Amino acid sequence: MIRVLFVDDDSLVLAGLRRLMRRFSSEVESEFATSGAHALERLQQASFDAIVSDMRMPEMDGAQLLTRVRSEFPEIVRFILSGQSPLESRFRALGPAHQFLSKPCKPEDLRCSLIRAIKVRDRLASRGLRSLVNQIDTLPSVPSIYAQVLEELHSPHGSVERVGQIISQDVAMTAKILQLVNSSFFGIRQLVSSPSQAVCLLGIELVKSLVITVGVFSQFDDRSRPAIDIDRLVRHSLLVGDLAQRIATQLGASAAEANEALLAGALHDIGKLILATERTDEYVNMKQLASYGDLPPWQVETTWFGTSHADIGAYMLSLWGLPNPIVEAVAFHHEPSKIEGVPPVVLTALHIANALVNEQVSVESTSPKVFVDAAYLEATGISSSTYSSLLADCIG
Repeated sequence: MIRVLFVDDDSLVLAGLRRLMRRFSSEVESEFATSGAHALERLQQASFDAIVSDMRMPEMDGAQLLTRVRSEFPEIVRFILSGQSPLESRFRALGPAHQFLSKPCKPEDLRCSLIRAIKVRDRLASRGLRSLVNQIDTLPSVPSIYAQVLEELHSPHGSVERVGQIISQDVAMTAKILQLVNSSFFGIRQLVSSPSQAVCLLGIELVKSLVITVGVFSQFDDRSRPAIDIDRLVRHSLLVGDLAQRIATQLGASAAEANEALLAGALHDIGKLILATERTDEYVNMKQLASYGDLPPWQVETTWFGTSHADIGAYMLSLWGLPNPIVEAVAFHHEPSKIEGVPPVVLTALHIANALVNEQVSVESTSPKVFVDAAYLEATGISSSTYSSLLADCIG
């Protein structure tokens, strides 16, 4: 059972939400507040998993309320549920709100958004890490790629296509632009899993405002460099993404699934970026410990932090509203056998691609060799000969 606080100054809207949420009473316990001050009072008195606030309210609007919630109650997942709002108001909500849901919102969409975020969150045992991820509103980008985006946006000849192409070369920018386009911040009501498509839908002028005025992207800080080589991380991620897309196609995936495999590969290690930039000293110490043993680094992460970069990255992507196949693949890419139900092709492609790339790297290094999950492949019907064929076809 998850507990959700709904906030709206319109009593009729609250009455409608009350009726709507009754049908989900076996899964969601709902409470209702009539103002930002009332909501903060209830948050002081009781524990909630999520807050869903209207944007346009007197005295304290939704952006102001969620800013307070982010600071004072960092574990709580934050949504804006609102009708038409001025662009300036939506810009102010970009930081404090994880997702923006447009009125009218289908009941099932609201339920799924709430339950999905909480379900992935529960894989993180550490309340401190939950709070850490909940407070992130931007991730650092490779400085050279960040500079290219700015140059293209400032250029009188800048193009949507070129901006989308540049963004797709950086994992942090890719995640952020997909959050913006998938969370209805700007009224786009379709699922998008391509950075280039996201930029086309938003338009060059809006993207320019978001990047230059609002600052939705940021540069990597050299103070985190001892913890992670961001250029190497991005190269690895893009290589895995490209390979995962080709493997998905070989496995008979649809074009949409193959594209999701590409994105899942590009984003599968974003949890490493979170740990390296938000817990720099701890991450450096953890990597030193991992270098002395035979365990894969992700298992050492789990011992050190109580969870791995896979779960941390998946939680952030779920908060940001990215498509579920991508979130699932990122969450289980090291332990695909743990996923419930029919093994999804996006996860299978990502797991194989990451294992193949890591196995190639391990031949030239002293790091522990990473093996593919043979039991999982057998369960999915992929024989050793098929795996060898994929290796030959995709890596050569």
